[in-house]
Amino acid sequence: MIHVLATIEVVDGKRDEFLKHFNELVPQVLAEEGCIAYGPAVDLQTNLPVQPPVRPNIVTVIEQWDDLPALEAHLMAPHMVAFRDVVKDLVIETIVGVLEPA
Repeated sequence: MIHVLATIEVVDGKRDEFLKHFNELVPQVLAEEGCIAYGPAVDLQTNLPVQPPVRPNIVTVIEQWDDLPALEAHLMAPHMVAFRDVVKDLVIETIVGVLEPA
């Protein structure tokens, strides 16, 4: 199993619009072969001293996949290609971290 943390910076004031499109995509991704978990998360304001300031323009996608080939297939899936085209003007930057259990 592998874990993926994708940090997506969206254009100021466009997070809700981005999440609308993203949440429409989630059922298709969850149906993909090898997908264990896939969903968006946003920063939660807390009083924890170790937490940095809330980032209102960041969406973090938390994913789990059976293996790297499943993730690679996901990235090339037609619905993902179409999604990236739909949100291209809403996204400033995407940083992806792929991890394995230690």
